Amino acid sequence: MAAEHAADIEGIAHYIALSKEHAEMEQAERSRSLRQLAALRLARHSQDALAASADGHPLALALGVLSLETAPTFDGDLALRSALRLAGRPRRRFTHNGRVVSAAFSPDGTRLATACDDGTARVWDAASGAAIVSLAHEAAVSEVVFSPDGTHVATACDDGAARVWDAVSGAELVRFAHGGWRQSVVFSPDGTCVATVGSDGAAWMWNTTAGTEGTRLDHDNEVNEVVFSPDGTRVVTAGDDALARVWDAASGAELARLTHDDAVLSVAFSPDGARVAAASSESAARVWDPVTGAEITRLIHDRSVRSVAFSPDGTRLATACADGTARVWDPVAGAEITRLAHNDEVNMVVFSLDGRYLATGSDDHSARVWDAASGTEITCLTHDRLIWSVAFSPDGTRLATACADGTARVWDPVTGAEITRLAHNDEVNAVAFSPDGRYLATGGDDRTARVWIPPRGPRSPASPTTAACGRWRSAPTGPGWPQPAPTARRGSGCWTRPD
Repeated sequence: MAAEHAADIEGIAHYIALSKEHAEMEQAERSRSLRQLAALRLARHSQDALAASADGHPLALALGVLSLETAPTFDGDLALRSALRLAGRPRRRFTHNGRVVSAAFSPDGTRLATACDDGTARVWDAASGAAIVSLAHEAAVSEVVFSPDGTHVATACDDGAARVWDAVSGAELVRFAHGGWRQSVVFSPDGTCVATVGSDGAAWMWNTTAGTEGTRLDHDNEVNEVVFSPDGTRVVTAGDDALARVWDAASGAELARLTHDDAVLSVAFSPDGARVAAASSESAARVWDPVTGAEITRLIHDRSVRSVAFSPDGTRLATACADGTARVWDPVAGAEITRLAHNDEVNMVVFSLDGRYLATGSDDHSARVWDAASGTEITCLTHDRLIWSVAFSPDGTRLATACADGTARVWDPVTGAEITRLAHNDEVNAVAFSPDGRYLATGGDDRTARVWIPPRGPRSPASPTTAACGRWRSAPTGPGWPQPAPTARRGSGCWTRPD
């Protein structure tokens, strides 16, 4: 009996197998169709985000990526390409007739001031790109800064004068003139005073409202930098005469003379004002008591020290050196905590605002982010030429770099992914985020300053691409602002390369 029905049983089994296979194919096709519908829906939402707002490209990018991850479709590809075309697109372009050498945001981020070697400084509306005022000078303008309250703009000019202007009307309020071309200008913390340095062997302090004669702070050679203490009561200057000097900001009296063996390139007050660090060509940085003038500690390097930076809590000091290292020190004991190695001269070093990370920029074509405590290299961001400037966004979610290859780049400091690349037509020598992090300003040798709305970018794992410095990319976070290279002039929130 069984033999008689064997063929029938086999036929039934075959039918069941075919039916199951057919059902699985139908299920797979149905699933594929559903994925395509979902992908098309995501692509449509991506396009809608772009159409709804000029600022919608970060969301559009994320939706475009998600659409293609769901299912490959022509619409998804088109949506992603459309978002990528807008990513990093300049929000506004501010054109001068010469090379833009300095740019600074107002404290509230609504305006941008630029300085140009065409003899003008200009104030712009950062959102619309409209010129608010043009400030005419008699020679190249080397620097521009906003006052702390944003009501005034100060400029330094190669005609040997510094000027303070009304930032709205453009009226010249006061002019400070003396010999030597003006290299740098900085406001006091309360905005009532400006300090200037130039090539005449002196720094000057001036009252911003009175046109009276300023207070001359004499050195025996060119002054490289002037810095106010956090409370504004003292000023420290760095000179090629191998001296850093501490002055009373009110009277101009010399309070302390800090003697080195070679030119002093950079100085910094600790956050509490209790210490002064000085970087010198003598292959050392020194930490001083600015009240007594006593040397607290000497930090020995192998070559010239380019810059110094205190951590936000003042417990550590970072130095950048021409020997290809940045180092972190205990500024009281003088103990070296960690050493950070590049493959060429290190120009700048900056702490993140939480003090956990350090960013460095070097002639080895890289910017690197480090764990400030352990010295572990967290990411190496490679470029095609040397880096002039680096800046963390205020919230620490992005890192911007300015490079001599004609680009500024924005990176995700968590994944190490390059979010966008912003092109100039010549070297980019300055980069700075606005105080709210919404805008990014760049300045280049192509005679333009530009303001961008940089995308934040979806956070995805960085591909393990071997960097030119021989390490793997991946990255941390940490908000902060650019710090000066020794060959840079300081603006308000950005650093610019001199001629």
